[in-house]
Amino acid sequence: MTLRRRKVAVVRYIPGALVILRFWVVELTECFA
Repeated sequence: MTLRRRKVAVVRYIPGALVILRFWVVELTECFA
């Protein structure tokens, strides 16, 4: 049960991390452009 709950937490965390990473990449590319 603990492992399953941890997996759900990771799955919920991944989309937010991708959004932050994409925003960070856009900021970097705008700085170098």
